[in-house]
Amino acid sequence: METKIEYQLTPEMAEELAIEQIDIRFPNLKYMQWFVPILLGMFFAFLFAESNDYSPNFKGVLTVIGFCLGFGCGWASIIESKKRIKKSARAIHQKGGATRMISWDGETLMIQSAISESKIKWQAIDKIKNGKVGVHLFVGGKIYFGLHKRGLPQDVSAEESIKAWRQPIPVV
Repeated sequence: METKIEYQLTPEMAEELAIEQIDIRFPNLKYMQWFVPILLGMFFAFLFAESNDYSPNFKGVLTVIGFCLGFGCGWASIIESKKRIKKSARAIHQKGGATRMISWDGETLMIQSAISESKIKWQAIDKIKNGKVGVHLFVGGKIYFGLHKRGLPQDVSAEESIKAWRQPIPVV
């Protein structure tokens, strides 16, 4: 017996899903991304403090200004990378359209959009990650598909969908 779910994905939901997928793929990225602004801040602080022969008070002010300038440059790179991720998610969403269809039976899972159709056997799926924003299917250690929880019809929850698949796939 085949089961089908049709759901709508907005551009904002596509962005949220893309950000969560980055967080899932690189769980320590949130902490590692702070390394660059802090390192740049310390580098600029050192440059500003060592590059002149001013009074100690003025050197202290220059050090703080240098740290803030370096930290700001690093922070801007973090903001820019998030903008690129969101822009890419919106571009893919625009090409694929808002409507998605998922259907499955005991053998396969099929995912359809306006521009693509993908069919995969359940044996290929390694695990299912039930995140805050979406449900993510993994194949070969990489995210194969993400389903936004808010896009599901009102009468279907993500947990019910996972249970309906009834496959021996670990849910994490």
